Amino acid sequence: MLIENGFKRNNAFMDTPGEAFGTGSESKEGDAEGDKPLERTASISSSNILAAGPTSANSGQSAFRRRSARKASFYSERAPRPPLPESLRYTFYSRVSGVVQAPSIPQILDNCTLQTPDGGSETPTVFSDLLKDGCYWLDILDPSDFDMQILAKYFHVHPLTIEDISTEEQREKYEVFRHYYFVCFRTFDQDYNSGSYLQPASMYSVVFRDGIITFHFRPSNHHLNVLRRMEQLHSHITLTPDWINYAILDDITDSFASPIQTIEYEVDSIDDLVLLLRENETTDMLRRIGSCRKNVMAMSRLLANKADVVRGLMKRFDERYAVAPLASSSATAAATTAASPGAGAGTGGGAPSAKNDDPGHNILTAPGLQHHYRDGEILLYLGDILDHVLTMLQSLGSYEKILDRSHSNYLAQISLEINQLSNKTNEVVGTLTFFASLIVPMTFVTGLWGMNVHVPGQPGEEDEPLYWWWGLLGSMGL
Repeated sequence: MLIENGFKRNNAFMDTPGEAFGTGSESKEGDAEGDKPLERTASISSSNILAAGPTSANSGQSAFRRRSARKASFYSERAPRPPLPESLRYTFYSRVSGVVQAPSIPQILDNCTLQTPDGGSETPTVFSDLLKDGCYWLDILDPSDFDMQILAKYFHVHPLTIEDISTEEQREKYEVFRHYYFVCFRTFDQDYNSGSYLQPASMYSVVFRDGIITFHFRPSNHHLNVLRRMEQLHSHITLTPDWINYAILDDITDSFASPIQTIEYEVDSIDDLVLLLRENETTDMLRRIGSCRKNVMAMSRLLANKADVVRGLMKRFDERYAVAPLASSSATAAATTAASPGAGAGTGGGAPSAKNDDPGHNILTAPGLQHHYRDGEILLYLGDILDHVLTMLQSLGSYEKILDRSHSNYLAQISLEINQLSNKTNEVVGTLTFFASLIVPMTFVTGLWGMNVHVPGQPGEEDEPLYWWWGLLGSMGL
């Protein structure tokens, strides 16, 4: 199991590398497969990763891991899902390491170097060494159950958060826990040629005081776009986990702009043409209106709850509420777990072991945090996202009204065409009735006197009986 998920048997989080991750069946399985080599990826620079995109590290990778489909419960069985390239699973960023992509956390360590006090460089031995030097970001594509267990153990992530991520929770939310806050924000499949275009896909963020961990189950460019933005603005911003979380939300929100622009063009085209098309050109209009309304509803459904999530985050950064957790950093928690596995995340590093679940806790009770968070920039950034979301929702609402009016106009025009066709039919029927009124009397007379029986007035046969004549005439009259 450890080899399958790309982990070494040595613990990459603890300060004692010889200690194994798990015990019992997991350790035995790791020993049984210890001779199987782990595939390693070459060190990739930050600029190469951002320039090449998410598929550049795909070449040369032959090992694939069996993924598992979305499940209704965290404790139920999973069905296999299509494999994904191992080289894209982990993306790590910190000030000292830059951007590193690797199929496992141990290989992230192999690709990183740290500066030593004497001016040299060395490869870190435990993952907590990378978490001690300022802000860090770990992005995981399609996390497995084993990944979630490791993160829950060494970063003290609450089981409810683990369950929401593992079951691919679709409801957008913002939740505050003891030493982190959790954000679920939905994006969508942006490949227009894909059969799953506009299908929702969730992005999960676990934001600590000194770092952030993000999860997503479908390949996405959002984290690469944020990394590119960080490289461009590194001299203009103060990089914090809250800013990275804002940048992810902002990139997801901006990704809705292009589909909404396409919808706007289509709506304008439909509104202009619905009453101008000739009769033989209106057959495809109903399909266009239905397809456009479907896209509008899909966009509205994806944007509906984002405003509430952003408002919740803005409320957190309001001066009346604490803007950062009071527990110790995740790096300290990961480094001290080996020494005291039962210790909570709120001890260590000199930070007070206070519970920050009270939304009314003032920032002045959190020593050392004013320097990082009292500039109010994050609150302004979140307000910008809220403006974009509300503007998009208003635009989609107006598009829906225009499409509803166009649909009504289309149906009115169809009704008008049906009325015109009915009038033409009535004119034809009237013409036929006129000619029938002339022909029917003549047909009656010729038919009456053309019977093959003795009729009145027949010359030379005046004395013949007229029984058949009167009989046929009475039958016709009856």
